[in-house]
Amino acid sequence: MDQYVLDILPVLLHNRGMNNEQNPIEQILLEKNWFDLKTLKVHERQSLLNHIEVHRYLLCKEASADIPWLDAVESWFMEVWQPISRIAEQPGYQKKFGDKTKLELYLSISEHWHYMKSAQPEMTATEAVEHYSRFIGS
Repeated sequence: MDQYVLDILPVLLHNRGMNNEQNPIEQILLEKNWFDLKTLKVHERQSLLNHIEVHRYLLCKEASADIPWLDAVESWFMEVWQPISRIAEQPGYQKKFGDKTKLELYLSISEHWHYMKSAQPEMTATEAVEHYSRFIGS
């Protein structure tokens, strides 16, 4: 198991225990109207929440401070979601990706990007989408 997983695992396990209270991420996403969480498949919803939790964890680690959930969710949306989504929506890529929803595509590309960054730490969102489309896209 790599160090990244060992570092973030306690955060994800802690946040899974929030069943009786509303997860702050869900509340923010609902307020911002960025995603209709009720329409997502269970695994998509959990993956989306996990991505944002990991993003906040990394922001906190980088800043050596506690980052408010609102700031973390907005940062994830602007710095991670939007760049990948914008690039992947370009017509040349849409043909390669088939019937995947925007969220399915984001989850696939961001996971691919995470693994590629271990070999190419400076890989950009654009490069991740291009690499994904060449080697994994349909």
